[in-house]
Amino acid sequence: MTSVSKLARGSKDVRARFTLSTNLLGIVNLSILSMAFIGTWYFRYMSYWVSQMCWLLMI
Repeated sequence: MTSVSKLARGSKDVRARFTLSTNLLGIVNLSILSMAFIGTWYFRYMSYWVSQMCWLLMI
């Protein structure tokens, strides 16, 4: 095997690893963003519900 073909094969491996790690990071970032969105929505919903219950108890 010539050194040029070894170099070409090595660059393909590096590209595949970089793409794989980028995809994994993208999935992680998407998961974190979706959890943050759901957490924020849930907090706002529960805050609204609790405030409504407080008003009902006062009346």
